[in-house]
Amino acid sequence: MTPLSQYWRQPRFYARRWTARAAELYVDRIVGHGERPPFRSLTVENLIRTWRGFPEEFRNDSLLAVAVLKYALGEEWLDRHISPHARDRGVLTIRREESEDAEIAKMRLVELSESIFNLRRAHGISGCIERMKTAPNPEPFIAEIHIAKMLYANDWPFSFVAPRGREGSDYDFEIDCHGHVICADAKCKIEETPLSARTITQTLTKARKQIPADAPGIFFVKFPQSWTNEPRWQETTIQGAMDFFAQGSGRIVSVVFYVETYHLVGGRLAAQTQLRREVLNPRRRYGKDIDWKLFSRWQPPSNVVDGMPPKWVRLFDFPNRIARPAVNDGPPIPLV
Repeated sequence: MTPLSQYWRQPRFYARRWTARAAELYVDRIVGHGERPPFRSLTVENLIRTWRGFPEEFRNDSLLAVAVLKYALGEEWLDRHISPHARDRGVLTIRREESEDAEIAKMRLVELSESIFNLRRAHGISGCIERMKTAPNPEPFIAEIHIAKMLYANDWPFSFVAPRGREGSDYDFEIDCHGHVICADAKCKIEETPLSARTITQTLTKARKQIPADAPGIFFVKFPQSWTNEPRWQETTIQGAMDFFAQGSGRIVSVVFYVETYHLVGGRLAAQTQLRREVLNPRRRYGKDIDWKLFSRWQPPSNVVDGMPPKWVRLFDFPNRIARPAVNDGPPIPLV
């Protein structure tokens, strides 16, 4: 498989800056003239037409993912976080070498693009994307988008909320659930963080007052795939939540642990799974008779590569995993 970084300096990769004249000629040929439509108005037809506009040798899901991310987040963001020439390598940075890490980075790139596309009409996502554009580290915002993806998959109405930076009003989501509006916050543990119940308890304790005292709250903790290599990772995460609850945090009705795992066979994606553990607070003040588990409505079949419901538009292995509509209108995504 050709390393993605070899395409990075190609103008048609839609990632590196090129001269205005070259861009103008290319856009005239592929995109045509017209106003840039809002991101939320893009359709599957736009994706297919964009795909068809790629040179045949460049048609792969990674290239389409970069096109979508450039549209949503901008070229400067790509240069900072995705380019193999980026100064600070992160979870999305394209690797020059062929390796399992390089393939997983590419999958994360496609998954983020896919999530932003599917959530493009979610209330408040534009604010999340704007904050992600300027943040030095995108991982907390990727965690927010992953949590939103699972709320969407499980058919819970929700909104992204702009954190206000003050006690009781500094959370990420409002979720309409069982007649309540849940105030929820996403926490992201990076790959370098060692797994321990103490670490989890400290994280939750520090964040407790971000949630209003007069409303039910939920903490989502997105943790790295490396934690699942620990033999007792499930017991450890649950213990961390239970130790937090023991401190008397009655406003928090549950803590949800979540991770996306990628499994490769022969250098290709063999399975993408979502592992979650929802720990209910036995001391909760709200809805003591309510099952607050949010991620149990959608149960992915065990015999499929990915774990998303049919309504989710897949960019992985595009366009083979989507229902292919007849494309009669809808221009390609304007990529400049």
